[in-house]
Amino acid sequence: MPNSEEELKAKIIEAKNDIKILEAEREAINEQLAIIGKKLGTLRFVYEVKFKRPIESNLKLFDEEEKSSRFTGLRLTEALAILRKEKPMITREEAVTILEREGFSFRTKRHLSAVNFAWVALDNRKGGGFKDG
Repeated sequence: MPNSEEELKAKIIEAKNDIKILEAEREAINEQLAIIGKKLGTLRFVYEVKFKRPIESNLKLFDEEEKSSRFTGLRLTEALAILRKEKPMITREEAVTILEREGFSFRTKRHLSAVNFAWVALDNRKGGGFKDG
């Protein structure tokens, strides 16, 4: 523990700098996740078209033992934007099912209501909520 006011101020500044570094790392990881998510969506689409069968039940992103999700760290609107880009004809109910299956961390017990709210927010954004890039 710091013993003086100067030591305490130095520790506060150090903690703030650590937070800035971690936030930058999180942004870089989120960008990497988005890129890999786009690649995965393309691969799934090609697989579905080439073999003409639904891939949902055949290919899983994670083993049953893994609890992580490709949506870890994303907001619900960001996760929905990914799903809607991968499957343009997806319904809200299908989105809820996929998000639940892949371990998305909802902040409410009413998942369909949350998805509906985020869906409307995406529709109100220019271009359906997708970022260019």
